Amino acid sequence: VAHFVFNSQCNEKASQKMIKDVMKAHAAKKKKIVGVVLTVNSPGGSVVHSSLISSYAATFAKKKNVPFITISEDLAASGGYWVLCTGTHGVYAHPASMVGSIGVIATMANFKKAFDQTKIERPVI
Repeated sequence: VAHFVFNSQCNEKASQKMIKDVMKAHAAKKKKIVGVVLTVNSPGGSVVHSSLISSYAATFAKKKNVPFITISEDLAASGGYWVLCTGTHGVYAHPASMVGSIGVIATMANFKKAFDQTKIERPVI
């Protein structure tokens, strides 16, 4: 069984680590791989990197034509939940694991008061 561990936020560093881990597993001259397990412990993060992290392990399993399961440890929230849900042959979590919470947070600065005080105009073209 090829076992990959995802234990961080969903970001570029984590997806780069997953690429390296998958490439190392591809290069290994081990006995026949009979399955792929991805263990998840993540509070989430980038949408793009959540997708990349899960797809690297899932694609490896698909190329090897073996089952792909995911397991939650302590936390699989937001993007970590996304990664967890990609197990094609099983998604498992301990009863005490904190799992769930897909949401979107977007922040935007409001400069209205600053523009009003400085008399800066914002024409629409």
